[in-house]
Amino acid sequence: MNAKKILVPVDFSTGSETALDLATSLARDSGAKLLITYVEVPPLPVGCGELMYIEPTTPTEAFRARLARVLPKDPNIPVEHSPPPGQKVYVTYAHRHQTTRLPAL
Repeated sequence: MNAKKILVPVDFSTGSETALDLATSLARDSGAKLLITYVEVPPLPVGCGELMYIEPTTPTEAFRARLARVLPKDPNIPVEHSPPPGQKVYVTYAHRHQTTRLPAL
């Protein structure tokens, strides 16, 4: 694998810790930088006659500090946390023929 950056979506779960460990191994082998970003599944539309969608909240400084503490176990792996403050990023992926757009805060 020849990558310069590896995107690591995290949601603070044990599953994302495992994904970070795997991405760390890939980065070590390829010399890539890890781009760690938070993702969440958007809330389901709720409605009683009308559909209502609730936008994800803007991350607080405490949240950003928590994300900044998500680091690979190998301190030699370069890391970047994304996105910069005030910027919303969306990650789109397909699963079982359904496309989902995830806000990455």
